[in-house]
Amino acid sequence: MKTKFTYAAILGMVIVCLSNCKKGEQINPETLTSTGNLTETASSTTNKVVTIAGMANSPGFVDGKGSIARFSRPWGLQYLKDGSLYVADRDNDAIRKISPDGTVSTQILKREGVKFLVDEPLYVGEDNRKNLHVIADTDGDAYSHSYIFNAAREVIREDSYPYTVQAHLAKDPYKDVFWYTSGYSIGQHQLEDGVSQGFSVSYLFDPSTERGRTLSGLFVGRNKVIYFAYSSGLYKRTPGGVVAPIYRGLILGQITSIVLNADSRTIYLAASGFIQKIENGKLIKLAGPNATNPDGRDGVGFGADVNAFSLALGDNENSLYFTDTKTHTVRKLMLK
Repeated sequence: MKTKFTYAAILGMVIVCLSNCKKGEQINPETLTSTGNLTETASSTTNKVVTIAGMANSPGFVDGKGSIARFSRPWGLQYLKDGSLYVADRDNDAIRKISPDGTVSTQILKREGVKFLVDEPLYVGEDNRKNLHVIADTDGDAYSHSYIFNAAREVIREDSYPYTVQAHLAKDPYKDVFWYTSGYSIGQHQLEDGVSQGFSVSYLFDPSTERGRTLSGLFVGRNKVIYFAYSSGLYKRTPGGVVAPIYRGLILGQITSIVLNADSRTIYLAASGFIQKIENGKLIKLAGPNATNPDGRDGVGFGADVNAFSLALGDNENSLYFTDTKTHTVRKLMLK
């Protein structure tokens, strides 16, 4: 029997509204004050982009090493401690795993011992017990789908949610749970019933005019702050339960992914295809779409052509791994 994930809604939070800067306003970095506003600076050209699996603009469904492998709209991804990656291969209805040497394999998922395909998986994550968490959104119906598979990849929990968009899987750095979004709520994606602690931020938006939408990014920092995004807005929820917008002084683009480093001082974003970071009060674009050569090429900085969707920080924080949904590849940007 299917069971449902539950939340404990936490309402009544007071939002501290910050005023926006004018779109054309230029701010001198030397005169930046501690208002939460950002300065946009030109990117350094020291960031090398390398495709680790798949071939640019060659969608397909092939296991193999490096450029032999094929994906079709890879979506969410997770970086594991051993250097492996899980990838939700959306249009192939598959969960793929990339080993540290770049070899791609397909996870064999089962229901009651029979091979089972997850239609359009969007996000994937493996917990410390080797359970595989998957969120999917099948086109053609009004449901979001959620699954947990055990270490043998047998489904042990599944559910369908009508008229609710679920997204994202963010690992808690202190507990063996994933946080996820469901509409305008954030909860814990767990096997057990009745212990999914979460909160709603629906009061930030107008659900009556935004039906079928969800939060567009999620990350849990080691500072115990939950970061989330909606469209081009970035927000945080403190351990004390205070929710507020952050960095409203700059339009960040359409945010699709958020990650932070271990000390929570650097925020990396995938937004409108760009990879950018917020550090020391500045916004720095590291790579993004190449209007001159829009062919998915590797290269350094903006010499590469990048359309990043989901991010994962790895290699001892020396690399950002990302899915490129436009070119059907999995790539990394070397930070150092």
